Amino acid sequence: MPWLPEAQRAATVREARFMVAGLAALALLAWLAWPPLWWLLAGGAGAHVVLGPYLAAEHTGMPTEGDVLARTRSIGSNAVVRWLFWNMPYHAEHHGWPAVPFHAVPALHRRVAASLPRRYRGYLHVYLAALRGR
Repeated sequence: MPWLPEAQRAATVREARFMVAGLAALALLAWLAWPPLWWLLAGGAGAHVVLGPYLAAEHTGMPTEGDVLARTRSIGSNAVVRWLFWNMPYHAEHHGWPAVPFHAVPALHRRVAASLPRRYRGYLHVYLAALRGR
C-alpha cells in the first residue's frame, strides 16, 4: 500500500478486516436465519459499483491540507448525473459553501467556476488526469 502513510497502515488493515468480518457475519445471518437480508447485501454491492467511481473522483489524489477548494474538485457532468447525485459533481462548491442547498448549487457554480483551482470536464477527464499523475 504505497499510497498509505506507514503510520496508518496497521489501522487501515485492521479496519478492513473488521469490515470483511462484519459482511461475512451478515451473509451468514442471511443464509441461516433471515433470507431477506440478501436483498440488502445485494443493494450494498450494487451501490458500490455505481458510487465507487463517482465518489473516488471527488477527493482522490487531492491535498489533505490547505484551502477547502484545493482539497476537492468540481467535475463537469450531464444533467442526468447532476440530478441523480443532487448536484454533487459541483463538489468544490459543496465544500466551500456547505449551507447552499443542493438545488442552488448550479447557480453558485456559475458564479464561482472561474475562480476554482481545479475544474474537470468530466469523470473520464478526472481518471485520465489521475493516470497521468495530475
